[in-house]
Amino acid sequence: MSKIFLCDGHNLAFRAFYGIRELNRSDGFPTNMIHGWLRSFWRLEDDFKPDDIWVFFDLGGCPQREKILPEYKANRGSPPEGFVEQLEWVKKLSLALGYGTGEAEGREADDLIAAKVEELKGSHELVIVSADKDLAQLIEPGVSQLLPPPTANPRLGWRMLDDQGVTEKFGVKPNQILDYLSIIGDQ
Repeated sequence: MSKIFLCDGHNLAFRAFYGIRELNRSDGFPTNMIHGWLRSFWRLEDDFKPDDIWVFFDLGGCPQREKILPEYKANRGSPPEGFVEQLEWVKKLSLALGYGTGEAEGREADDLIAAKVEELKGSHELVIVSADKDLAQLIEPGVSQLLPPPTANPRLGWRMLDDQGVTEKFGVKPNQILDYLSIIGDQ
């Protein structure tokens, strides 16, 4: 059974952007995110040896959610300076590395990941790569989540969550994650 990594592109891009600061080309173009992204994906390939990698990106807002709740993600400001410019290069780099990519107007990366899990589960070993707690609800036999090293303690390294790991980390089963996040008031 092949092992497919389903990566949350925006989540990993922000982590790479903030993981390394003040890295620029000689002409001043920022390269910190591009550098961090490439190093992270090389590490994933070397350490975990996936058969295939898919990277999903957010594209615009989510009108359905914003219609239901106008304050949806209202606390999020504009991306930091240098982020958008580098994100375009990260997308090009993902294609150049032979990764599958996905983005759709009105859909967030985690929506696309969930759809891909539904499409592929049972026929492949799936690993969701993201620090997004919402994605833990997708974990079941054959589907796990690989958490990037925490920014506060990168020495912990990449950590794999399975059913038992979700219960140990959150105190609930994967199918209870949404209720858990609602109760604790996760934004």
